[in-house]
Amino acid sequence: MPSCGAILYRGRWVKDPRVIEKLILESIEYMGRVTNASIETLSLRHGLNTAVVKVRGSVHGLISDYDEEVNVRVRYSEELCPRCRDMINERERAVIQVRSAVPMNGLLKRLIIDVVRKETIKNERSGFFKD
Repeated sequence: MPSCGAILYRGRWVKDPRVIEKLILESIEYMGRVTNASIETLSLRHGLNTAVVKVRGSVHGLISDYDEEVNVRVRYSEELCPRCRDMINERERAVIQVRSAVPMNGLLKRLIIDVVRKETIKNERSGFFKD
């Protein structure tokens, strides 16, 4: 089963494994001043997981910085990016270009589009195209 390892991050598929750590650290609401935050342990399996996050900082300006470890619950699921999904479904996308030796008016364009659409439907029914 093809899987490129891409991660959906802010609406875009990204191929960077560090994005998971970035997502976890961005999702934490910090109180006080934080000078450093890092993930100490993280193992991802489908479902609910726990990440141990080490935070360095202070809750008040008069208190010196200290380290604290916090357990963060992480829900993890896997799905295929659109490109991998198309590979599994054996779907290919194509752009059809029609060039004309004579200038095309609206009627000619509609006629060509109708012919291409009918041929595509006919080929799909005959099994020529796999969907």
